[in-house]
Amino acid sequence: LTIGIAPGSTRHTPAQRAEFWERVVRAVTQVPGVQRAAAISRLPLLPGNSTRGLAIKDLPPNVQATANYRTASPDYFGVMGIPLLRGRRFEDADREGRPRVAIISSSMAQRYWTGRDPIGQHFQIDVPGPEYTVVGVVGDVRSASLELAPQPTLYVPYRQDAFPSMVIVAKTPAAASSMANAIRAAIFQVDKDQPVGAVLTMDEQLSHSLQRRRFSVTLLSIFGAVAALL
Repeated sequence: LTIGIAPGSTRHTPAQRAEFWERVVRAVTQVPGVQRAAAISRLPLLPGNSTRGLAIKDLPPNVQATANYRTASPDYFGVMGIPLLRGRRFEDADREGRPRVAIISSSMAQRYWTGRDPIGQHFQIDVPGPEYTVVGVVGDVRSASLELAPQPTLYVPYRQDAFPSMVIVAKTPAAASSMANAIRAAIFQVDKDQPVGAVLTMDEQLSHSLQRRRFSVTLLSIFGAVAALL
């Protein structure tokens, strides 16, 4: 299940936002029927994107390194079934005040550390900035659409860069309609004035993403038919 949330304007600082998201994830995890829960800054197949420029040592001077940027809670990969290929996942110790770490996608590892072990490698985001250490490599995800090949993606712990808005993902055998009220109630226990978006399954999210494609195909078909008649 997926739930979009944008916190209230009182949570200005990254530390306040991180604490809020941690409490929300904990509350959703405790809902009966929820097996696991996590948070992510941008869900795969939703419109829009967030990218960052990177400074990586030993790259050819003509290579401009960029990657999709996501901030996630420790259990995100487990909830979404994204396999860990090398290294480790995020841990509770990966938080503010600790060394910056990142998990990268397989395509990012292949593009920027070809023939090298990416674990333990360092890079910077939007220089000048802090240095990040790669601690894990995970499977690729088609984040933009099912038609486009996976793009290099890096994930950072949400306790080290909490976004103002996040998507909560929960693994549950129950249908979204039967869990929605309980999940909203759990979030309202953290903040009773918190706006909460629709509770949807990933299948529903996928269907919504394909609707945009279907609309474009239908529109082109109509234009083609009109042109043929003329």
